[in-house]
Amino acid sequence: MPEKTITIEELWLVKKFTPTENQKRAILHTNGPLFLSAGPGSGKTQVLLWRTVNLIVFHGIKSSEIILCTFTEKAAQQLKEGLLSLFGLATEFTGKPYDISEMAIGTIHSICQKLLTNRHLPTKVKPKGLQVMDALDQYRYLNRSSFQKKMFEFAGYLPDEDNNARKEIISTISGQKVNYVSRFKTTDCLIKFFNRLSEENYEENAQQEDPSIQKLVKMYRYYIDSLTILGEGTKLDLSLLQQSAYVLVRDNEEIFKDQFKYIIVDEYQDTNPIQEILLFQLAKYSQNICVVGDDDQSLYRF
Repeated sequence: MPEKTITIEELWLVKKFTPTENQKRAILHTNGPLFLSAGPGSGKTQVLLWRTVNLIVFHGIKSSEIILCTFTEKAAQQLKEGLLSLFGLATEFTGKPYDISEMAIGTIHSICQKLLTNRHLPTKVKPKGLQVMDALDQYRYLNRSSFQKKMFEFAGYLPDEDNNARKEIISTISGQKVNYVSRFKTTDCLIKFFNRLSEENYEENAQQEDPSIQKLVKMYRYYIDSLTILGEGTKLDLSLLQQSAYVLVRDNEEIFKDQFKYIIVDEYQDTNPIQEILLFQLAKYSQNICVVGDDDQSLYRF
């Protein structure tokens, strides 16, 4: 089928989409950073979809050069279905197929995993046998009695001080003195603490004078080291998955500096620190980052 010429405005007419002036400016903006403040019912999903269509159909950007991320599987699926529909419509007029199979579109976690398992990565920087633990996997891993005993000893507790270790852990993390805590409660607190360190991109050499905090940090280091010395490969929890993706991108700029020309982020107000610095690291060279958020719905900070 021969290719034909069509404008994005003509596609809007066919789709019966009438953007506001602000929506139109956001869709057609192609160079430099862009911040969009948009709450529920503002039509932000349509803006994200049409902005992506504009880049690919009317500016020749390859789908593999775009990151389109959001924070839930449901929202990611809606974006994929919306793009397939709009690209199908564009193909009817241009005669040109548009493939999104190479696009990094999905949740932040799925995009991190895509970065770490990219087949184009040199073997020396690619994690060996990567396994991603979900929340339940992480709980089971940390809740093993034998594992906790070794972790406590590594942090400086004596072999018979398991109960004292648990009491100090809970007291330090919660700020409340306790007389007895179960292994299950300890595991839950440690997971929250470890994930927070990962998400805040805690530096290993950070100075910490509180002896109780020092012990917790040693446990965190033991936990991380245990995940990377397994014979079958490398395990990562969801927080470490993000941190590992950031370290990979940061330490291999020559590989990633030209890989993504456009970064588009939905629900930006929900990004935690490690997600934020990863996304900005990816956009470091192109400077073409578009974030959409609503401060009133912020989970972390905006």
